[in-house]
Amino acid sequence: MASGRALPRTITRPRRARTARLLAPLLALPLALPLALPLALAPPLALTLALTLTPPLARTLTSPLALTLTPPLALVATPTPTARTISPPTPTAARVRKPPQTTVSARDQVAWVRKPPHATVSAHKQTGGTGAGGTGSAGSGAAGAAGAGSAGSGTGGGAGSGASHVAVDGRVGVQLFQWTWSAIAAECPALAAQGFGFVQTSPVVESIRGPQWWTSYQPVSDSLHSKLGTPDTFSAMIEACHRAGVSVLVDAVINHMAAGDGVGVAGSPYRHYEYPGLWTSADFHHCGLTPDDDIANYQDAAQVQTCELVNLADLDTSRPNVRQRLHQFLADLVGLGVDGFRIDAAKHIAPTDLQAILAGLPAGTAVFSEVIRGGGEPITPEQYTSFGRVYEFAYSRKLAQALSLTIAGNIVTAGTGALPSAQAVSFVENHDTERNGQSVTRADAALHRLAEIVLLADDYGLPELFSGYAFSDRDAGPPEGPDGSVADAVCGTAPWTCSHRLTHVTAMLRYRATVAGTPVSRSAIGDLVVLARRDRGLAVVNVSAAAVQGAVPTALAPGRYCNVLATSCTGAAVVEVAHGQAAVSAGGHEAVVLDVDHVAG
Repeated sequence: MASGRALPRTITRPRRARTARLLAPLLALPLALPLALPLALAPPLALTLALTLTPPLARTLTSPLALTLTPPLALVATPTPTARTISPPTPTAARVRKPPQTTVSARDQVAWVRKPPHATVSAHKQTGGTGAGGTGSAGSGAAGAAGAGSAGSGTGGGAGSGASHVAVDGRVGVQLFQWTWSAIAAECPALAAQGFGFVQTSPVVESIRGPQWWTSYQPVSDSLHSKLGTPDTFSAMIEACHRAGVSVLVDAVINHMAAGDGVGVAGSPYRHYEYPGLWTSADFHHCGLTPDDDIANYQDAAQVQTCELVNLADLDTSRPNVRQRLHQFLADLVGLGVDGFRIDAAKHIAPTDLQAILAGLPAGTAVFSEVIRGGGEPITPEQYTSFGRVYEFAYSRKLAQALSLTIAGNIVTAGTGALPSAQAVSFVENHDTERNGQSVTRADAALHRLAEIVLLADDYGLPELFSGYAFSDRDAGPPEGPDGSVADAVCGTAPWTCSHRLTHVTAMLRYRATVAGTPVSRSAIGDLVVLARRDRGLAVVNVSAAAVQGAVPTALAPGRYCNVLATSCTGAAVVEVAHGQAAVSAGGHEAVVLDVDHVAG
């Protein structure tokens, strides 16, 4: 649940009364959408959303969209405004999100608010399937997970919709942060043409009201009526992306619900620990380990996984009924065609609990857990690899340090102190680290470009790029309409960056296709980082501000090659390879990338 926003300089732990005061201005906003659609998947989705929100954040967040908080980040976020996984005593949790806390100013609110994808999935989209635990299929033909009941009954019905699915693993993805379902649907054909294999959405369920980005991570219900779209536009997005061959991953907030009391963007009323039709007080952790039930010590695993994140109502995922409901929520989304999940604040859910929730989902459902690695902390990413990949924050940090401090060797040792490549999701930045300063960001365009080139030239982990919007206030959300709904992203129009469309990204995606299946050989030569792909390709990155010329060893066949990053194959963009060496000339903070598909005439 660690949000992209930097944690507030001073995080207060609002109690219920204070939360109500903070939410007062939010409640004055007009309802975004009527909560009218009877979604058959409501119960499961609601449960999932609730679990996604981290305890402290859940309390602070006041809508049923508490599940919206991204699992790994939300859970890792600590009371430090700059780190999601920064624990109170240590700044290791980079994902702190600001919930609309009572008397705390927006600037000082925790950035943990996220919407869970547990909205009420419309029954008319669910067809077939005999329910979790039955023999019906969940879209992919896989057996349902535990339970019985018909789809649409909201009591454990199957998610089988006959929806086609697109495999996720092995293909580069992009997080289109706060993009609406309609905008993503329109972008998917272009993503496929570029070479992207999957797109990650923001939380999909109803959340608390407010213009801040983190409100999406405070779910208040399981309704798919959210700031980003409706059940119909959600289904249309999945269909459009699948037609283009692009998989869809949903940011699932299942650790917690919102904090405080209020009314969600779709009109759903809620109170702290009481989310009508979904959860009651008995379904939440009441840890009793700290004076206010908020996490105070990230060295204490029990606190991290049973206490609350900034007052966010923390779902008790050890309870069978909570596990079943969250499972059904995820299963229902799979039934609608969702290909996988990013589990927000996964660090705040015990691995055994999360595994039980995920058990029985159709084979091939991708699971990426957000577990922020903190030095010396008892909860580690390694504990979550038995049921999917985990975001490796150590890779992002080392990449940032290597580039900003011009230490070439740091990049080529990314595997040290990190998960094995097959278990990791690698990234340059996400919505949380972009705001808390724990990664390379667009603020330094040259270094950010180099970081993405290294990410895509290397073969560590499953790369996921990030594309959002420009902001000056770290709490600022995307442009909204009069009704509080987010406006469609339009590339070329501020504040949308559409950084995933930059020419170096397209060039590197093509490079990856050319060298696919060829292992990487990493080395550092002075200020140059060298990522060689045997006789298929060669990437040379200059981490210094000064131009560098020299011979770089390569297995490429003798000849003249074009730098795939150059706009034309002339002058310095032409590189001579002879006697096992490439005569490289790289400007300050520039890169030279060669492959067998770009031979100079």
